[in-house]
Amino acid sequence: WFKKGELVQVFPYCKIFGVRDIDINQQTVEMDMQLTFDWKDESFCAFYRGHTDLFEGPGIDWQAEMHKRCWHPSPMIENCASMKDVFLEHWFAFEPEGRENVLSFRVRLSGKFAQDFELTDLPFDEHFLTVKLRSSLEVTKAAGPDGVKKIAAGVIFCRDEGATLRPNDKALAGFC
Repeated sequence: WFKKGELVQVFPYCKIFGVRDIDINQQTVEMDMQLTFDWKDESFCAFYRGHTDLFEGPGIDWQAEMHKRCWHPSPMIENCASMKDVFLEHWFAFEPEGRENVLSFRVRLSGKFAQDFELTDLPFDEHFLTVKLRSSLEVTKAAGPDGVKKIAAGVIFCRDEGATLRPNDKALAGFC
């Protein structure tokens, strides 16, 4: 659905449901969370509206149809040490909260994440817990005939500074 050479802006959000274990020796933190990835896709949303018979009705597994037909950012967690429950749940949302031409991919997971703890003021240290994301969709650059670098389709995770996609939330500050 995206044109070759297009860099897709994806806006990640994280909701932490619980922190079960912080292991200073192993430099890990165990968390239950939901990751949400929002992006605009006008052409797919138009396709969806024009082909509701593929996604709605008795006996239709619309989530499976979304997986087959819809682009998504193929997120990977770089600092994942181990997954306890990989993809407890995952689902798409079409125009969530009435946001036109926005798609959302959401995943609930549980696992251990590598975390650098630099202890300087025990027991009063404070640390941000990080989730480092990247997409499995590689961004490739090649020089065109004019010597200008061209970017093949890829993903960039962005902050939603102006809250254009999620009017009542703020994206994680640690993203580009």
